[in-house]
Amino acid sequence: MLKEKFLTYLKTEKRFSDHTLSAYGSDIEVFYAFLSQHFAQAVTTDLLAKVRDTDLSAFLAHQWKDQMSKTTMNRRLST
Repeated sequence: MLKEKFLTYLKTEKRFSDHTLSAYGSDIEVFYAFLSQHFAQAVTTDLLAKVRDTDLSAFLAHQWKDQMSKTTMNRRLST
């Protein structure tokens, strides 16, 4: 799916380290889990196309509530 393509792009084109790729992969999984709960359905390409800024704000609020560090929240947002 998109996750694998994105991580491959980061590895081959951007030459990100394995550690960074692992962190980004985990961030994507956290975001997918949030979206699944937020929209009450499985994450698909069509669902990802429907994500709006209000959904991202809800994700960040959820992360804040879980006391994620600002560094982690910023990385997850950039991912």
